[in-house]
Amino acid sequence: MDIIKGLAVAVALAAAPAHAAKLGADVPLEMGMRIEGALTIGDDGRISALKIDKQDKLPEAVATLVRDTVQKWEFEPQLRDGVAVATETQMTVRVVARPGDNETFNVHLVSVHFVSAKSDAERAADIRGRMPAPRYPADVFRAGGQGTVYLALKVDRDGRVVDQVAEQVNLRSTGTPKQLEAFRSGLAKASLDAARRWRFPQRTEDVALDQPHRTLRVPVTFSIGGTPADDLRHWRAYVPGPRSRIPWTTRADNAGFSPDLLSEGSATLAGDPDVPRLRTPLGG
Repeated sequence: MDIIKGLAVAVALAAAPAHAAKLGADVPLEMGMRIEGALTIGDDGRISALKIDKQDKLPEAVATLVRDTVQKWEFEPQLRDGVAVATETQMTVRVVARPGDNETFNVHLVSVHFVSAKSDAERAADIRGRMPAPRYPADVFRAGGQGTVYLALKVDRDGRVVDQVAEQVNLRSTGTPKQLEAFRSGLAKASLDAARRWRFPQRTEDVALDQPHRTLRVPVTFSIGGTPADDLRHWRAYVPGPRSRIPWTTRADNAGFSPDLLSEGSATLAGDPDVPRLRTPLGG
């Protein structure tokens, strides 16, 4: 996997010293950034066009890493009536910076999420549901616990949530290992309790319509003092939590997928068969 080291990256990360200071050096701190773009993939599975959204707003070293890595990707050809065809897809990649030697940072492209290219009208008709917000756990709130819970939901044909799991909980608060575990547990429980009451009516175009259930992924963010700063094209510090498996499915995710690629307020179908699949390593 491509790694960038040196002053350029350290300077780019200097835009977020306050976040790192709050978390401290005694926790597994990461700095993360989501980057969106679009690909055109030829009938041979090679990339014929790449667009990185608002590339001029990115640190130059990060834009170079993403561009150079993505251009090396090759995909399984997309078939239509048995014939390979060119296709377009939207992507979100996650870049993570971890401390290296001599006050430098190692930067990795660690995960990617693909969705089918959509028109504005189709995007407006994306998965919607009745999702009353969870209550902020009082003990976590009083202790200053903040973070995002990435839920995986098993939804039946009637749109009811029949099973759920907190796939990952990333924190934006520090503390002892015991305190961090209490934050994760409290935020996850509040999210899971709320999710049992959520409903996601199916549409006729849902790709999972002929299945007894579908799996949706939903991020839930808990923040104190206003709207949390998004990590789209911005470095944000967090303490990554362990990832749990989804117990009701055995199908592997797309190569390199991680729940923290998803945007707040989204409900994303897992295992979409229409998205392209990498046949080369994520690092190119």
